[in-house]
Parts: sequence; C-alpha cells; structure tokens
Amino acid sequence: EENVNPECTIDSDCTDTSKPICENGVCVEENVNPECTIDSDCTDTSKPICENGVCVEENINPECTGLSVPQNAFVFDSRYGYVAELNESQALVVGFYSDETVGTYDLASEINSNYETCEQCVVLYNFIDESNAQTYFQSEGGISVLEGDPTTAQSSAEIVSTKLIEVTIDDDNISTPVQNGGCYQIETASWDTMPQIECTTDSDCLDPAKPICLQNTCIANQECTGLSIPEIVTNPQYSGAYLATIDENLTLYIDFYSSSPVGSYDLSTAENSNNSTCNQCVLLQDSGLSSYYFQTEGTLNITAGDGETNQSAGDIVSVVLREVTIDGQGYSTLVGDGGCYEIETAVWDTLDSAECEVDEDCEAGFICDFGACVEEPTECEVDEDCQAGFVCDFGACVEEPTECEIDEDCQAGFVCMFGYCAEEVAECEVDEDCQAGFVCDFGACVEEATECEVDEDCEDGFVCMFGYCTEDVTPCETDEDCDAGFSCIDNICEGQNICEDDLIGNTAETATAITLPYTGNHVICGDAADVFSVNLTAGDILNVVLNNFGENDFDLYLYDENGEEISSSESSAPSENIISSIEATGLYYVIILPYRGEGNYSLSVAFFESECEVDADCLDSTKPICDSSVGVCIADLSEWSCDSDYYGDGVCDCGCGIIDVDCSSNSSNVCIYDNCPDETLLSETENWLCE
Repeated sequence: EENVNPECTIDSDCTDTSKPICENGVCVEENVNPECTIDSDCTDTSKPICENGVCVEENINPECTGLSVPQNAFVFDSRYGYVAELNESQALVVGFYSDETVGTYDLASEINSNYETCEQCVVLYNFIDESNAQTYFQSEGGISVLEGDPTTAQSSAEIVSTKLIEVTIDDDNISTPVQNGGCYQIETASWDTMPQIECTTDSDCLDPAKPICLQNTCIANQECTGLSIPEIVTNPQYSGAYLATIDENLTLYIDFYSSSPVGSYDLSTAENSNNSTCNQCVLLQDSGLSSYYFQTEGTLNITAGDGETNQSAGDIVSVVLREVTIDGQGYSTLVGDGGCYEIETAVWDTLDSAECEVDEDCEAGFICDFGACVEEPTECEVDEDCQAGFVCDFGACVEEPTECEIDEDCQAGFVCMFGYCAEEVAECEVDEDCQAGFVCDFGACVEEATECEVDEDCEDGFVCMFGYCTEDVTPCETDEDCDAGFSCIDNICEGQNICEDDLIGNTAETATAITLPYTGNHVICGDAADVFSVNLTAGDILNVVLNNFGENDFDLYLYDENGEEISSSESSAPSENIISSIEATGLYYVIILPYRGEGNYSLSVAFFESECEVDADCLDSTKPICDSSVGVCIADLSEWSCDSDYYGDGVCDCGCGIIDVDCSSNSSNVCIYDNCPDETLLSETENWLCE
C-alpha cells in the first residue's frame, strides 16, 4: 500500500530530535554507533567491506581455473577463426575481425573489452547440452601474431596470460559479466596453421626424383599428358560456370569467383595459384581415382559476355594442371610425385546456346533456369516448405502424422509405422516360416501371388508388382518420357521392348563362369538378374566395378555358394563398387540386379591391389584413414553432419561439415544438394560450410 501522506521527505522534516533521520517517509532513530564507516574499520577478514555502516562479505569472483590448451589443438575454420576442441564439452575460439597483421594485441584494450566491438576475440564455450553453453570472454591478456599469410588467412600466433570471465552475450553481441561467475586463466596457447614450405628455389629440392620447386613444393620433372577437350558447355546447375565431360572419369570445370569482364587472366598469379583463393579457376576431376588437378600455368581469355544471361565466349591456352590434394578448407597442395595434364587450347561459346528464355520455351514439367530447361521443382523438398501441420513426403506436402514417433509411443502389441500405431505382426521373417502356398510379406504370411510373374502376363496399362497385375501409374507426356522401343499413348508408355539380352545366366545354376581378371560389356533386359560365378581362395581381396549403365539404376551383389550375401552396392550413383576380403575358399557369385531400367553395362572383376597398410599411406586428404582389412583409404566421416548414405553416392552433397568426395571442387557451383538449414546460406567458396 502506498504511503500517500509521508511523515517526511527529507531529514529536516523530522523535528523530533530522538528520530532525526527520514527513511522511506518515516522519521527514525539515528544509528549513532555504526559498525564501520570505511573498509579499514572491518577487522574480520571474512567481512572486509563496509556498506551502510555494516561490515559485509566481499563480492568477488572465485579463483580462476587454469586452462591447458594442447599443442597443435587449434585448427583454422573460415567461419569462426581458430578453434581448439579441448574435450567433448569445451571449445576455445579465437577470432580476428580486423587485418591479422604481425604484432601484439592487448585483449584488455577498450575496443577488445566487449564481444560486440572486439577486433581480436578469445571466447571459451562450456557446452551444457547441444543448444546451451556457458560463455567466457577475455578480460586480460594478449595475442602475438608471429607470422601471417593474407592469401590463405592462415597464421602463426600465441595467446599469453589471458583471463576469461563468464559472460552473457545478447542478440546484439553485447557481452555482460555474470555476477559471481566463474573464470579461467590461460598462461600460454599457440597455433601455427601456415602452409608448410618445402622449398623456395630448386636448390632446396635434394630428392633427385623431385628436383623442381613450384609453389613451395618439390615436384617431379615430368612430361605432362596432353588433354584434348570436347565441347565446353554451361553447367546446367549454376549460372556462369562451365564444364566439359572428357570421358567416364575425367571432367573439366571452369569457374569464376569474382567479376571477370572481357580480357585475359593469368592462371599462375598468387591468387589464382590455389583452389581456395582463385578468381578464375580451372580444375580437372578424375572420379575414377578420386584425384584432382589444378592450374599452375596458362591463360584464360574472355572474348565476349552477356551480363543478363551470364553466358560468355572465351578460351584457355597453354594450361598446365598438376595433381593436388584439397583439404577441408579448400586449400590445394601440390602432390610432389603426382601426375599432370596439359591443355594446348580449349574454346567455349555459350552466348547463343541458351535453350530457353522463359518457362514457356520448355516442355511440360520443366522451367527455364539461366537459359537451360530444368525439371520443375516439386511441391516441397523439406518439411519447412509446407504449411503448419504438414510434412514433405517424397516431394508432396501431406498431413503430419501425430499419433506416434517411435514404437514406445504405442500401447503393447502395437508399433509405430509412418506416424501411426499399427498392430505388431511377427508371424514370419522369411517365406519358409509360412505354410505351403504362402509367402512372408513384411512380417505377415500372405497367399503367394500367382496372377503374374512379368509385366507381359498383364493386360495393357498394367504391370506385374509382387505377383499381382496393378495399374501402371507411371505417366508420360511425350515419347521421350518412355524407354527405348515404347511410345507415349494416352499418357501410358506402350509398345514393344527392343532390348536384346546377351544371355548371361540368371540363376546360380545357370551362372556364367569367369576367371580373373575379367572385364566385359553386357546387356541386361527385363527384371531378371545377370549372374556370374568365380572360384576364390581365402585371403583374396576382390574388387568388382559395375558402370556404364547410363540413366538406368543397376545394383551389385556378392554371394557365396551357400546363398549368403557377402557384400552389396545399392546406390543411385552412376557406378557401383564392391571391395571384399574373402574368408573361405569356394565358389562365389557376382550378381547384377536392375533396380530401374534395362540396357548396357560394363563389369570388371579383379583381385584388389592394396593401396595402404596404415593411415600414413593415405595421401588424399579426402580419404585419410586406412581400412586395413581390405587395404583401402577411406574418408573420415566423424565430422560429416549429413546422412551417411549421402557421402560418395555419386551426387555432390554440400553443407555437410566436410567436402563430399563426389564434389569436383570447393565451389558451391558444383553442388547438387544444399543441406544447410533454412536460416543459413551455403558458402560460395567452401561448399561444405553453412554461414
């Protein structure tokens, strides 16, 4: 209740000499015997502070905890700066928001005293869970930058005598100390991410096999392989980028990362000499060997351009491409004993090659995208594309199931299927669990279908699915939508299949016997498998490659003589590969099964030659780990944030934490799928990062 008639407002209002002090509108007695008037009056060391005549405890931060940063713990990250993951719950981040020149910087200076304004910033994160962390920011200390490379943004530096206090950081990046919060003390921590310099002149290269110094790397003196470039065309996925498909493995990419008007550009300049910094970039990818070749010499000429359509005409002349490795930040490093290619000249002119100008220039189901007709986007790609209460299901927005998410959400005897609780059926696991005339279908014994075995058993407009004739719902609009030998009639592909099978065996009993090494080109028709048999000995390592099947989708399997699956490759990539260590001597079966389509394919079956025994043998930065069981270098997927099936599936996935082996360069121009969250954007020059 408010005191609307106070007895006093100031001490002079109090006329009673026994109560001369006005406090909160009331006259009170004066404290004539205070415990203290200044701090020195407080002799009790536990209460050294004088407040309003009373000795109280001092409000201080606890003693700071020492923080040890291991040697070489820091790695460079283009998004944050230099990051040291100290353990599963702690990360130390050092960021520079001004020119990172050689010198010493005071972390307690006025500009560095708040996270909002700091130019050299040291932050420690103590993660409580995936979305919450305690934050500690600098209050004392310094950073000394000993060496720096502005081209690559790498440096050598150390932190000294740095105190980090607990803070909160608001949406405007203003940091505020937490009262009685914790603190950490770093005596010293350092990093050196500068590119390693092997040589500066040829005289530094003492290995006679690698006598030439190029870009601080000793390389072999070898004659480069001449490369003839077929037609260079616009990259259909991105504007202003070009590519040329040389053969089934080699693809040449030409990309631009700055405004490049008509003129000539030296590909050997400091900026253009590295994949991470180039403005005009020529990169060759060998998907068969998972290797890259980047420009070290040559000239790129742009003779004409159209800014509205991003089309141009130009050529590359006397270009030398040398083998490189590309690290997680897109930095390319020459392979000392790597190969090289030379391009005398290659020309492109896409100014008059635009397939379309507006959507109406394209056939139904396609739209015009930067002069090329591309398939029209579906209703959705992710759930966020749909309205509230709906989710994206194979390109269509459907009502979101809400009954369950996992089996435990359902009552006993029921399981969660597609968001709904359904009665659990465990009648069978395989056909043999069912009585004669029945087969096991998703855990239930159902009557064995006998209506059809192949599509030809059904009438026109129907196909054979799981033993029953069902309506063929695959639509078509033109003959081009149908397989070879079929025509589009009333939106149904009809006609006679002209595929001519080359009579490879279709079962284990009729399998075609082969000896190793084996290569062959074959044709598969209908939905029957092609089966090959081969005798193998325990300890053999088998390498099977299936490719050259065009737009079809064929899968690859390896079985033993007992019918047990040993290995498989079932991707949607343009090739399939099995590398398997054989444990028992016997007869094995290589099986090619058409998942979609029919037609030609190539098969190679051979003994695998081990490429590594230990991790140190793996020189490709995209595959740094040796799988010693089969002697193969594989990727380190510990930092891969996307679905593990996306890595190496033949399609370039981006925004996944590390570069996909399927991506031909670090540019976002080569990305097929952008996996970044909606609130972030894919980095244009480091396509594995979301910004």
